Amino acid sequence: MPQTSVSFRYFLPAPALRATITTYYVLEVGGDGLIEELLFPEWANIRLLLDAEWTQTFGDGRVVTHSPPAAVMSGVISRTAAVRGGPGRLVGVGFLPAGWAVFAALPACAYLNDIVPLSTFVGAAADDLLRTVLSAPDDAAIVAALDAWFLAHMAGREAAEALLVAAHEVLLDPDVRSVAEWA
Repeated sequence: MPQTSVSFRYFLPAPALRATITTYYVLEVGGDGLIEELLFPEWANIRLLLDAEWTQTFGDGRVVTHSPPAAVMSGVISRTAAVRGGPGRLVGVGFLPAGWAVFAALPACAYLNDIVPLSTFVGAAADDLLRTVLSAPDDAAIVAALDAWFLAHMAGREAAEALLVAAHEVLLDPDVRSVAEWA
C-alpha cells in the first residue's frame, strides 16, 4: 500500500490585503500515493498547482482536471466537491467576498461552482505569478511573492461596496440568526 503524507501550512497576507484575502496556504503531498478529500463550500480561491495534477469533481458530477504548472481560480463553491491529487505542492489564496469585488472585474455569479484559468481574470499576469511562486525557495518567499503580486495588482482599485462588506460581517455575527434580524 502506498505511503502518503500531507502538510497544510497557512499564512496571513500583508495587513493591507486582509480585508480581501483570508489566508495563503501551501498544501504539500509527499510519498507515492494519491489523496482524496472533500472540499467543503467556500469562498473563491486561487490555486497554483506547482508539481501535481489535481482533479475536482463538482456536486453536479462535472470533473475538471488541471496539470502542473497551472494557475486556476474557483468561484464560490456552494456544494461539497471531491478533490484528488498526487505528490507535489499546491499554493492557494482564499478570497473574502470583498476580495472578489476588488480583484475580479467579472460577475461572481458567472463562476459559481466552477474553476477556470486565472488568466481569465488577469491575462498574462497569471503566468508571471505562477513563475514567481515556482521559483520561491521556501514558504516565506512564497508569501512575500504573493503579497507583492496582490499589492501591485490591487493597487488603485476601488474598495468593495459597503453593503457587500456589511453583509459579510452579518454572516459572521453569531447573534444574527435570520435575514429578518439583519434587515
